[in-house]
Amino acid sequence: MNKKQIQDEVDSFARSLRAKYARSCVKPKSKEEMSKQMAKIRSCQTPESREKARLALIGQKRSPESKEKMRQAALGRKQSEATKIKIREARRKQFITPKMLESLKLGRGENSILWKGDDVGYRALHRWVENHLGKPTKCEHCPKDNLSGHYIHWANISGEYKREASDWIRLCALCHKKYDRNKLTS
Repeated sequence: MNKKQIQDEVDSFARSLRAKYARSCVKPKSKEEMSKQMAKIRSCQTPESREKARLALIGQKRSPESKEKMRQAALGRKQSEATKIKIREARRKQFITPKMLESLKLGRGENSILWKGDDVGYRALHRWVENHLGKPTKCEHCPKDNLSGHYIHWANISGEYKREASDWIRLCALCHKKYDRNKLTS
C-alpha cells in the first residue's frame, strides 16, 4: 500500500466514526427513547468512572439558566420514604435557641442582642463594610476599573477598624499592599 491508499483508508475510517457518533448524539423523540439511550450510556460506565465524574462536578459554579433547568426538572418529583425520613432527621437536628429567636424578633444590626459593636472579628467587619458601602469595583488610587473578587479590597484608613464609612477606601490589591506598607513604615 502506498501513502495515498493509507491516507484514504484513515479518512474513510474517520468519516465512519463521525457518522456513527452523529447518529448516537441525535436527540430521542420520546421519554422511552431517552430512557433507553440513558440506560445504554449507563451500561458503558463503571462505578469508578461515575464517581470520578461526580467528584469533578463538586464545587462547580452553575449558571442561573442551568439552575433553573435543574429546578424545573425536580418539580413534581416524588421523594422516597427513606429520603423523607432523612430530611426529617436533618431538620430535627437544626434548632433555634431562645437567644437566636429573641435576636430574630428584635431585628438585625444594632438592634440585635448579638451586636458586638466595634469588638467584632475581621470577616464580620468586612461584611458590615460591604453591606453599607457595597462591593467596590474601581480603585480610588489608580485608574483600574471593573475589578471584582480578590482584585479589589476595602482598605482601612486609620488602622483602627472602626464601623465608620469614612474610615474605608476602595483599593486594588496592588495599591492596598503599597498603602499598607507605606502606612506601616511611616
